[in-house]
Amino acid sequence: RAEAATMFYNLLSSKNGTVRTFADVPMNQWYANAVTTLAGAGVINGYPDGTFKPDAPITRAEFVTMAMNFAKEDKGAACSFADVLQNMWYYGAIAGATENGWISGYPNGTFGPDRYITRAEVTSVINRMENRAADMTFIVENLKDMRTFSDLPFQHWAYGSMMEAANGHGYIREQENTYEVWTEIK
Repeated sequence: RAEAATMFYNLLSSKNGTVRTFADVPMNQWYANAVTTLAGAGVINGYPDGTFKPDAPITRAEFVTMAMNFAKEDKGAACSFADVLQNMWYYGAIAGATENGWISGYPNGTFGPDRYITRAEVTSVINRMENRAADMTFIVENLKDMRTFSDLPFQHWAYGSMMEAANGHGYIREQENTYEVWTEIK
């Protein structure tokens, strides 16, 4: 959960604002500024007992809720995942993220809200939220200069998302709301 908060914190254009502390987030920890700043901004919430549980894994429902709060998007009205019931606390966030095109479920029609989210799923959601996609032509032509991973084959469903997240790059957008055309590796 601390890592997820840090990713969103790093996307903030301004890191100023109100802070909200948690009983289990000591201010000398590497994630403290991220957690307390995002909590103060209403992006993240803790648990009723006043804790945040920074070392706990984050579920898909928690992460999608965090993404919707970060983007200040309205909750959605409807989604059709068999395992996302309308009376659940995360229903509106999952519905909104679905309507925005940020998430999709599994082939069996479920979303898995209580499953722990993977790094590949995280990068996919954030890239869609930020309207970012890897320029695969540029990647193929410049692969020798890029950060790659031995456990991430080209055929992996999230290869492009992971390459987008792992490689700093210059880009242009040919039109507003279109994907990036990469121009250089940074």
